[in-house]
Amino acid sequence: MANRTASFRYSVRWTSTLLMIIKNSGLEHRVDIIGSIRQELLPGLREAAQFERLEKHLAAFPDIALTTDDYITAAKFSNVCRSK
Repeated sequence: MANRTASFRYSVRWTSTLLMIIKNSGLEHRVDIIGSIRQELLPGLREAAQFERLEKHLAAFPDIALTTDDYITAAKFSNVCRSK
């Protein structure tokens, strides 16, 4: 469990750093995310301050709407990856 917690903390720091780089590089208006990515990043943060900081960083990036074709393509990619 300790490794999982350390890994999660590293992931949160990495995500926050990446978002700051994107925001400071001028790419902010060229990067979108999908809602499920936002949902995967925010849960599990033990400290409210971490959640709020990451939520604030993510707020700069609009969610894009997904279509049925997007879900089908994602499933195909997943199947290819699992077959290797």
